[in-house]
Amino acid sequence: MKLILASASERRAGILRDAGIPFMVMSSAVDETPSPGESPHDLVQRLAAAKAELVAARAVGPAIVIAADTIVTLEGHIFGKPRSSDDARHMLEKLSGLTHAVVTGVALIRLPDAERLTFVESTLVHFAAHSIVDDRDPQRSGIWLSPSPGRRGLLQAADIVKLGFDGRLVVLATCSSNGGPFLRGEGVMSLAHAFFQARARTVVASLWPQIDTDAEALVTGFYRYLSQGASVAAALRLAQLELLRKDPRLPVAAWAGMAVLGDGDLVPFPGGRHSWAVWWLAVAGASLLSLVTAFAVRARRALHCRS
Repeated sequence: MKLILASASERRAGILRDAGIPFMVMSSAVDETPSPGESPHDLVQRLAAAKAELVAARAVGPAIVIAADTIVTLEGHIFGKPRSSDDARHMLEKLSGLTHAVVTGVALIRLPDAERLTFVESTLVHFAAHSIVDDRDPQRSGIWLSPSPGRRGLLQAADIVKLGFDGRLVVLATCSSNGGPFLRGEGVMSLAHAFFQARARTVVASLWPQIDTDAEALVTGFYRYLSQGASVAAALRLAQLELLRKDPRLPVAAWAGMAVLGDGDLVPFPGGRHSWAVWWLAVAGASLLSLVTAFAVRARRALHCRS
């Protein structure tokens, strides 16, 4: 059964070629304008499905059509594809200093019986930033970002709770991001707490101020194990054990400074969350995994502290 890539993207074609998967290309063009009130999740799923449907209507003979659509979101704003190198640079300037999300929708159609499969993967991305924790007024705690016209660049807890992190993983490698005053009935009023109020599913937060090199070693290992398909809790544990194997005399502060809050069983990257039928795995599983993981951008630099 042939595989049809419903995209003229050279990057997506290159992913399939590198994986050794034979395929043919049939381009598809759809209007990518978001509908009023449409969430990033719904947008990429709708666009991927529309691309697949267009190509499936033109395909001849047994085939599997695969299509994908990817966007970047920041504070509820959807960034379109950069139109030029200047546009790409301006986009990176806006994203610098803030955790944002890369969301990819994937759609497959098997022909001739027209069986369909769609799903969405959301990838965590974060840049270096400072944070402050106000023990007297937790609403004043925040993360320092790059300032912009009319904005001083401090994303405070009161701002975070208004953002949409529905079901996502948030990693706060800033110092003491799980620190703050204790409020009976609520718990620790920390930056991590603010992200849960914004409907995050899992938050990895720091327990105390961290040395840059220690945090970098831990976070780098954490993301590496996440990329291999480990759950959030397992990835953090494996990263900690790896540091201890390298240096059994490593101080506790160097390897135990981060904790998983919320759903530690979450597997944010492909590798075991989808129960595809055998024929999906046999024909398209490898290409799906490659397409999704190709857009996964993982931070490899620890964040700095600000007192």
